[in-house]
Amino acid sequence: MNAPIIHIGGQPVPLGRKIGKGGEGEVYQLASDPAKAVKVYFQPDQLRFEKVNAIVQAGLASRTKLVSFPTEIATDSKGRFLGFTMNLVSASKPLHELYAPKARKHNFPEADYRFLVRTARNAAAAVGIVHNAGCVVGDINHSGFLISDRALVAIIDADSFQVSSNGTNHLCRVGVLEYTPPELQGKSLDQVVRTINHDAFGLAVAIFQLLFLGKHPFAGRYSGADEMPLERAIAEGRYAYSALRQTGMAPPPHGPRPSIMPKAVAMAFEQAFTADANRVRPSARDWVNLIGTIESSLVVCPTHKEHFLPKDAGSCPWCAMDNQFGTVLFPPVFRANAVSPATVANFDLNRVWAAIEAVALPDPKTVIPQLPLQAATPSNAGNAAVSARFANRALGLLILGAAGGLVAFVPALWWIALGIAAFGLNRFNSKPEALTQVSKSLDQSRSIVIAELEVFHRNSGSIEPFRMKGELERARQEYQNLSQLQAKWHSEYQDSRRKQQLTDHLDRFRVDKERIQSINRGLAQTLVAYGYETAADIDHNVTRVPGIGDVRRQRLLDWKRRHEARFAFNPNPTPADQAERQKIDQKVVQMRSDLQKRLISGADALRDAIKRVETSKNNPHAGLVEAYRRFAVSEADAKMIGITVPPFNLAPPDTMFANIQHSSSYSAKPVSPVALPSRSTSSSGSPGRVTCPKCGSHMVSRLAHRGRHAGKRFWGCSRYPSCDGIKNTP
Repeated sequence: MNAPIIHIGGQPVPLGRKIGKGGEGEVYQLASDPAKAVKVYFQPDQLRFEKVNAIVQAGLASRTKLVSFPTEIATDSKGRFLGFTMNLVSASKPLHELYAPKARKHNFPEADYRFLVRTARNAAAAVGIVHNAGCVVGDINHSGFLISDRALVAIIDADSFQVSSNGTNHLCRVGVLEYTPPELQGKSLDQVVRTINHDAFGLAVAIFQLLFLGKHPFAGRYSGADEMPLERAIAEGRYAYSALRQTGMAPPPHGPRPSIMPKAVAMAFEQAFTADANRVRPSARDWVNLIGTIESSLVVCPTHKEHFLPKDAGSCPWCAMDNQFGTVLFPPVFRANAVSPATVANFDLNRVWAAIEAVALPDPKTVIPQLPLQAATPSNAGNAAVSARFANRALGLLILGAAGGLVAFVPALWWIALGIAAFGLNRFNSKPEALTQVSKSLDQSRSIVIAELEVFHRNSGSIEPFRMKGELERARQEYQNLSQLQAKWHSEYQDSRRKQQLTDHLDRFRVDKERIQSINRGLAQTLVAYGYETAADIDHNVTRVPGIGDVRRQRLLDWKRRHEARFAFNPNPTPADQAERQKIDQKVVQMRSDLQKRLISGADALRDAIKRVETSKNNPHAGLVEAYRRFAVSEADAKMIGITVPPFNLAPPDTMFANIQHSSSYSAKPVSPVALPSRSTSSSGSPGRVTCPKCGSHMVSRLAHRGRHAGKRFWGCSRYPSCDGIKNTP
């Protein structure tokens, strides 16, 4: 079909190529001005003319380039209305090509979450411009926003806006159900005067889809027995993500929730999606400010540097979705020639590793705090325990003497003397309460010292040199295996080419853009919310989506098979294949550069870590020093009454080495216990480090106070009472 002949200002204007076609008309580029376009209606009428003319007369196009307001009236040769000219929005794509994860990979391959957040803010700003011009968008939808590769947002289809001029409202007569507020669902829109508050609903839906990767706020699982079409869910205010009220809807599983956002943002969605028609929803200006708080709160995921998330989100929602769905929401960006193959000149692995090996790691037994020597004197409690034991033994001897005297003078009363003797013997051997308190104090003070030792080793970097050496060993192994890894990745990609080509082919057919028997627009949105975005996603498990039974599953599978039947494998290398291979090569180049830099700095980093350990050894923290002082007193009390005190192992516990891979020059082995600095001439043998048979923590020597083992010592878990593991002493 040839382009129509149009006139602007009474003069014929040649048209260029056709750049678009919709239900109302066609859009052509102006041959004389490629920065402008003209929309020619299929059925121009008086209502369209009056609205377009009101916009042109108001000069709204001169106020902004972010809204495609009509600039001039287009007519035929007889002056009859045909359409209008407008500024052309070029090099931009519709909103749904950005918020849908698979579409984003093709259309915005470098867009990370920051890009989506900035787009949401710019979309709100663009709607605000429309409102400031005295218009209402009315027909907010995912195709009406065009996004540039810089996250700039332009609004098109301005001829459908509601425009007020000279007391007349030129109405917006169309709308998309997914973006229509509850109070307008089911109404004839060509008779409704739209308000900014109506726009606020559609804007909030678009922002929600951007922030939550295509999820619709009213698409979820309905708790009732019947189906819940999307338009009904909106009409009844069944916001699936509400944390404030019961809506009978649950959000799709495994996706992010508004709770990951700053609280004000989550509350704004609650306010926007209520069914209360009198509720004033957040305005475009409100959303600009709210999304600004999201931007300022974004942090980098510690696991994947491509993931950005609000700082209050806790764990990374994008990692969780990647793991659940086996996909990559935000793939790494590889740019040609971004990394030079020779980032580190004359790198010699053997020479670099020799320098690392030349750094001698300290013996773990020597990584102990230098606690001050001090001679502790027994406490009042210890002296009281000695006095109590002396008194018990003196009384016991006195009673035994009395029993012996009774037998000597009155032999016939031997049986009474025997009872008296037994009582005296028991008294002689009994342990007074003061003695028990000394044992308890010893156990408690020892546990406190052990706990403070763990704090010391954690904070002082005691195992840092060993951890570093393990990481450097892994880096060396990775560097040596880079060529094999590169070959493996290329081989795996070659094996997956047919599958990938088929997936790419099926990804071109979107569930919410194609006509599928029995699948209406609401169900299509629900499918997308549950992760069924394109034909490639459809499988037999699609029945988990609310509203999809066996019949609709079969219709979806048949739709997928029809597209599969049209697939033709291309065995020849394609530009996409070359790009994927280049990504592999560039990734290996980047890895090689990173590993070289890490290994080159390894020796110096090790020496610095060892210096920090030596400094920390000579400066134990006050809590450990005080705990050690109190233990010294308890130990003096214990030794005074004859309790054997086993020595401490002050080296880092074995559990701190559990996840460290060491080089061949060092391997973590159980170390001999190191006694505390001696405070007396007596010493005792070391029983070695004892670990709990239940949880693996260290054990401490304790005294049994009751039962058949009362008075005997045993090993008890230092984490008691949370762990009650015990061992008998040897």
